[in-house]
Amino acid sequence: MQEEINKELTMRMEEDKAVASRVKGGVDEAKEEDNYGEEVPEED
Repeated sequence: MQEEINKELTMRMEEDKAVASRVKGGVDEAKEEDNYGEEVPEED
């Protein structure tokens, strides 16, 4: 069951990243990896 939840959450996270990259013009993958699991305030 946990594996199914993890797959679903991973899919949703990838979808969210795809939408955000279209809106913002790209996602900094290195920054995403460094801050994985942490809340980081957005910079304008």
